[in-house]
Amino acid sequence: MDEHSVLRQEDARMSATDAQRYLQSCDPESVLAADDFQEYKRRLKGVWPHLKVLNANIYLLSRLMGFPFEFLGVNPRPFWNIIQRALMDGCVLAIWRIAVDSQSNGCTLLHVKNFLLSRLADPQAMRFLAEEMKRLSPGEWKTTWGMKIEEIRHSYIAHYDLQKHTSPSKEQIEARSLTFMEIEKARDEITELFDALSFRVRYGSIPLEYHPGVVIASQKDKRTDIEIILDMQAKESYLVNLPETNPIYWQHELSRMSPDDREKVNEYRRKFDLPMI
Repeated sequence: MDEHSVLRQEDARMSATDAQRYLQSCDPESVLAADDFQEYKRRLKGVWPHLKVLNANIYLLSRLMGFPFEFLGVNPRPFWNIIQRALMDGCVLAIWRIAVDSQSNGCTLLHVKNFLLSRLADPQAMRFLAEEMKRLSPGEWKTTWGMKIEEIRHSYIAHYDLQKHTSPSKEQIEARSLTFMEIEKARDEITELFDALSFRVRYGSIPLEYHPGVVIASQKDKRTDIEIILDMQAKESYLVNLPETNPIYWQHELSRMSPDDREKVNEYRRKFDLPMI
């Protein structure tokens, strides 16, 4: 990389930082006409609930996917598979509503962005917001995770494409293959754009009960609802109770366990006031 390329990158980073600082110091009410400000708030608040749903679904999925069903000998049963599928579909629909839907009567962050850029009365705010949008590049979403979201939403959730469901080609399978990491990436990029368009005003983008930095004083049990439910599954699980239910076979299982696996069992037994193994 030549010196000029490095300098251009440094200028871009500095410009982005200046833009972020200026926008953070801006009061949107002072850079928009009164009617435009009310419309801006209406549009941003139209997007906000879907961002909360997306973050809640991702939180619940992360707990479900991280729970050691197989290790503990817990049968996931149809219920947990259905819940996980529903949460994934919910993520797709939330991302679609927030970032992908191109209908003129929709309310995506791109609609909010275009509205702001056409209505800002402060030239400096206009320039810095345009710089932030260039840095965040929401227009590129369509060529990354946006295409997958659109395909899944159109062909597998909102509508039923018989051919794609029953005899998909390799290309069609690839087009619908969306990983949990891609959902998280989409959420992170969406959140960064939402923060920029809200002039860094802090909106609660996840239910308080799921926020890692919030403790609700009225709740005696500080675990979240999904943690309580999964702990109940673990408490009744085959492996956690095996030392008591079948001490002879437990010795056989114990002899095959790695130290890490033994600690996993102890972690749950500790929660339930059972003796350490």
